[in-house]
Amino acid sequence: MKYFYKIQNNKAVLGSGTKLPDTSFKVYIKGQEPQELLDILKEQEFSKALACKLKELETNYNSSIQQNIDYLDTTFQADKASQDLIASNLSVGSVPDGFYWKDLDNNNVQMSYEDLQGLAAAIQARGLINFSKYQDLKSQANSAATVEELEEILWEE
Repeated sequence: MKYFYKIQNNKAVLGSGTKLPDTSFKVYIKGQEPQELLDILKEQEFSKALACKLKELETNYNSSIQQNIDYLDTTFQADKASQDLIASNLSVGSVPDGFYWKDLDNNNVQMSYEDLQGLAAAIQARGLINFSKYQDLKSQANSAATVEELEEILWEE
């Protein structure tokens, strides 16, 4: 079995078999890859690792801004649907007498309009902190030069 490669559009195309696929391919011995191939493969590996790290950070950010939140001595859901519902209720400009919001345990928590604004503000403040963290970690990832440096970038609570 022979191993073949060609560099096309700054990407390595690999193959193996018993004969050269076409004249654009070069033969190499496994374990003795030429430097040009190693360089391209390393660059491709880094590009994939960077894309994965950026996706991981995005997933962690989205998760962090939708975690349950403590407010008014209880815990409320703060997922996207809950945030949208809070915004919808705030857009009216007031709440009726006896207005309540369900906490995580499904208990009715009496709230004034100002209380509901406070809940939204708590969610927003946490979101801004996490957005700043997300931007910083993305910047670190985009500045990394090696896969090892990317692996050191972690979303920590």
